[in-house]
Amino acid sequence: MPFSALSRLVHRLFRAPTTRPITRASFKPTLEALDQRAMPALFT
Repeated sequence: MPFSALSRLVHRLFRAPTTRPITRASFKPTLEALDQRAMPALFT
């Protein structure tokens, strides 16, 4: 095994785990369809 491949293997095994920054869930508003009225209201 070439030295560079062995070096990469050792580096992968003993490196510190990568940490991801904590991100907040972004607010995503949704739209909801309104009911369709086929007839006008009887009482106003």
